[in-house]
Amino acid sequence: MAATPSRPLAVWLFALLPEARAQGLTGNEFVGLIVGNAAVRLLGGIGNVGRVPAGTDLSGFNVDVRDGDGQSASMRVTAGADGRFTAELTSTSTIPMVLSANSKVALTTAGLCPDAAGKVEFTLRLSQEGCAGSGGNVVYGREIEAHVSATVGDDANVAEADIRTRQGERSTAGGRQVYIETATEWHQSGPDSSKIQMRNHRLVRASSQASDADAALAESGVRTALVTAAGALYGAEARWKSGACIRIDAASPGRVKPRASSRIPVRVLHRLEGGEVAARVNASLSGGTSITPELIPAAPGTITHVAPDSQRAEMEIRLVATSRRGKAEELLRLSIAGTGWRIEGRLDEATIKGVVCGSLDSPFTAIAPEVAGQWQFTPSGADGGTFSYVAANVGGTRGTGQGRYSVIAEGGEPVAIHITGSGSIQSPVGTFSGPINEKLTLTPIPSCEAGSN
Repeated sequence: MAATPSRPLAVWLFALLPEARAQGLTGNEFVGLIVGNAAVRLLGGIGNVGRVPAGTDLSGFNVDVRDGDGQSASMRVTAGADGRFTAELTSTSTIPMVLSANSKVALTTAGLCPDAAGKVEFTLRLSQEGCAGSGGNVVYGREIEAHVSATVGDDANVAEADIRTRQGERSTAGGRQVYIETATEWHQSGPDSSKIQMRNHRLVRASSQASDADAALAESGVRTALVTAAGALYGAEARWKSGACIRIDAASPGRVKPRASSRIPVRVLHRLEGGEVAARVNASLSGGTSITPELIPAAPGTITHVAPDSQRAEMEIRLVATSRRGKAEELLRLSIAGTGWRIEGRLDEATIKGVVCGSLDSPFTAIAPEVAGQWQFTPSGADGGTFSYVAANVGGTRGTGQGRYSVIAEGGEPVAIHITGSGSIQSPVGTFSGPINEKLTLTPIPSCEAGSN
């Protein structure tokens, strides 16, 4: 059920650096940003099956891992009464970029894909414990709960977000039992999280041994909770922008003729719900002549591609769909690989050669000059059909044959024709028959003049 990051770890880790610089984060706060981001990326896949009824047994998604040294990690997935999932990861050892030893993180959400109104909600809970000092006599702990409610704009960016954090810091440094718990509300307008503003902050409770000197501990907890929530939102945004929520439904025309005009219907579909999404679709072309329009304001729509007047070309159409329900990309590849093929091969001692003009799903011919032979190929489709031939000069006699042929392709391109059947020679002393089983090569050619060899 858990999903690994869709990009290599180093890629999305370095993607967080501008965010960290913009917020002026310390090293420890950057770690909090990473933890929030990684937790959402790791556990975010639980929303891929949509809401399920309360009490649904999801134990099949549970995982337990234990090594030979007694270290263990586990994940538990449960369904709540409101249809939301909770995925909790617990580990006694350090999971790089996710958890320190003796920690757990839990994500509760109905899904990280924005709904029809662009709303996304989730709650992240993080609990960390550790020891320090000589002999581990200083115990410290941190508990963070961050509830994120975001609205996504038509450009798939965060339009606004409300974040509620609750953080508790525990320490036994100096022989004192100190616990400070605070709650903070934040608001973000627009996609720039560095401009997030605090709306409300309050002290929830503090232990009797906590003093004003412990204010730095509380402040550290507030900052860590905020950057953890910001990292989680960044991870959720990366997910709905990765094509995990919507997809583009469009088919490439594939191999086209020079100057060909191809109409390409474009739809955008929701991956979970299956329905159409009225997304904005931008189209860009490389290697071609033109596409129109370059923008579909609200899918579905149709784009038209006109191929260049060239005998060989490779083209790519990149489609990018954005909406309040997510973002997706699709790459369509087209090619012009000549206007036909040259046929070459042999049947016994006779050379067979010819030219296919246009498509292999139209009738084509070949000749065998040494025996005045004429071959006729009649396709039942682009992948094969039937053949027949007549040879008028086989040592002063007449030859005929017929059978079936199939087109052999490699990498999607035709490379040969396999002919099987039977042939016969009619002579004054009788008719001699035998099987036919030969392969004729197909070579793409830039020019397709009828009868050229």
